[in-house]
Amino acid sequence: PGIAYLGCVPAVTSVAAGDAAEITLLWRATAPIAEEHLLRIEYADAAGRWRLLHLAQPVGGRWPTRAWDPGDYVQDTHAVLVPPALPVGAYPLRYVWADGEGQPIGAPVSGCRLHVTHAGPPPPQPIARYIPAGAASPLRHRQGMTIVAPRAAPQATAEGAMPAVLTPEDGREWAPLAIETHPATGGEIVQAFYVVTPNTPPGLYRPPGEQLVRVATRSARFVVPEGMEPGGWRFGDAITLAGYRLEGAGGTSAVAGRGAPAIVAHPGETIGLSLAWRAEDWIARSYTVFTHLVGADDVPLAQHDAIPREGYATLFWAPGEVVVDYHPLTLPADLPPGDYRLLVGLYTRADGERLPVQPPDGWPTPEETPASATAAVLAVHIVNEGER
Repeated sequence: PGIAYLGCVPAVTSVAAGDAAEITLLWRATAPIAEEHLLRIEYADAAGRWRLLHLAQPVGGRWPTRAWDPGDYVQDTHAVLVPPALPVGAYPLRYVWADGEGQPIGAPVSGCRLHVTHAGPPPPQPIARYIPAGAASPLRHRQGMTIVAPRAAPQATAEGAMPAVLTPEDGREWAPLAIETHPATGGEIVQAFYVVTPNTPPGLYRPPGEQLVRVATRSARFVVPEGMEPGGWRFGDAITLAGYRLEGAGGTSAVAGRGAPAIVAHPGETIGLSLAWRAEDWIARSYTVFTHLVGADDVPLAQHDAIPREGYATLFWAPGEVVVDYHPLTLPADLPPGDYRLLVGLYTRADGERLPVQPPDGWPTPEETPASATAAVLAVHIVNEGER
């Protein structure tokens, strides 16, 4: 899927059954990747059958594959739970990319081995481990959990199936993406793999034999809030500024099309700008919002730059989602009265490159206002103290 496997370390990982083995993989993106992929880590048992050992997002969910640019090198470390009671021995490993449902895509690649040095009896009851290692309740988007249980446990049926984890409040199900059966000393072990997606209902879940686990997914909105002015600026291919509201110390004033009334503010006041961004598709990079108050020379006189909504990076926005973002700007106390412009746009922190903009009908074009090639341009009128 546009990803080259470069290797793994260590060559042999020695671990006791029931403990976690740390495996680091090195990848290189060879082409743009449109989707978020999960990674399956599998081992070959004594009979040569490949069994699922680990299912998770790469890099602990912090760098999804659709954010990988061609040429990126990615160091990807996983803490892999070795099933309790897995027999002592050496197990070859292979790695398979999977879709969001955990189903394999592409060809597997092999490398490194797992050496189980000690195996005790199967656990007397189910045990759960969070993924990635170090995660804690609440579990968030791209994190997950694995549950292992002896086949004889009530949670593991004769067919090896394990029921979904239930929320105590209303019985909604969080179903596992995959279930695997492992050979074990004195029987077999059943393992279920869970990954938090945007569609996982938030709330409290009770894993078998465990205390309550909270899942905290963001409550996404898909409509522009009432009371905002309509927008329509298209940034790049995947982001639209769909609405906005500009507020001064004296309240909210409409900022509509060309020639419409602008907000009125005094020097030294703080004005607030609420922005409603809409994701038109998955967004492959993290962008920073800039809001700059400028004069005729486009030099910033006041500004506020930030990741949208206090750190909700554009990488994580779902198609159709509307993200409301607030930016305060404090005007200089010595700012002369007059007409100013407020520039709103998006850029990447690494290189400062701004996304190009297609303005809506009725707004300045790049031919008329060069700044509008990379920013939405709004109007602000500054008056002397005591004037309105």
